Amino acid sequence: MKQLERIKQKLKELKATDVNFEVFGSEEHRYSFNPVLTENEITSFEKKHNLTLAEEYRLFIKEIGNGGAGPFYGLLSLEDNEDQSVNLDFDFPFDAENPLSLDKYAEYNEKIAGAYEANNMDEEQALTDLKDSLIEEEYQNAIKGITFLCHEGCCMFNVLILKGKDKGTVWWFNFSDEVGVLPIIHKEKSVSFLDWYEIWLDDSLEFFKSDKKPFSTYGQFICQDNI
Repeated sequence: MKQLERIKQKLKELKATDVNFEVFGSEEHRYSFNPVLTENEITSFEKKHNLTLAEEYRLFIKEIGNGGAGPFYGLLSLEDNEDQSVNLDFDFPFDAENPLSLDKYAEYNEKIAGAYEANNMDEEQALTDLKDSLIEEEYQNAIKGITFLCHEGCCMFNVLILKGKDKGTVWWFNFSDEVGVLPIIHKEKSVSFLDWYEIWLDDSLEFFKSDKKPFSTYGQFICQDNI
């Protein structure tokens, strides 16, 4: 695949250029990678979870590394996702036309604030508990059929859809700010794994060529209409 070879060259260039680890998060991964996975290891994972990995991601972990150098704090491995308790028994229940926006819970924040101002502690607690319960349900749905790709910091993640209608695309996962899980859009289309990875490489290399400040979150590539 030409794009994978292009990415390999850009990785070499970035590693040779960023000798002082100026790119955010590079001190964590230091442009190194975990060992690649063998075909048997990948097939075993696929059989265990009754899925087939998106071809781009499959090639990356087979030819470059199963986690390591990547956006922000680095690319997570498949094994890292065990700590995130993802649920691969089901498809990801959202798609680009119907993403998960937590904006609908803003009304609860207003009601909670109103109860606080009225010094009605029982109502405030009841509303808070209800909202937390509903958002926890949303979270349990959001971790179906995905793998976490990287941690941006402040509990914001990028995830790859492994099972579902939008399989192979990368989404922005932000529950900490009550945003939701939304597809990353670049050049008016959903971003695949290699496109997502190359966006980071190009942006990082541009920083050394023009002193342009790197983007701080893939959240800037989401469709604002979905927030």
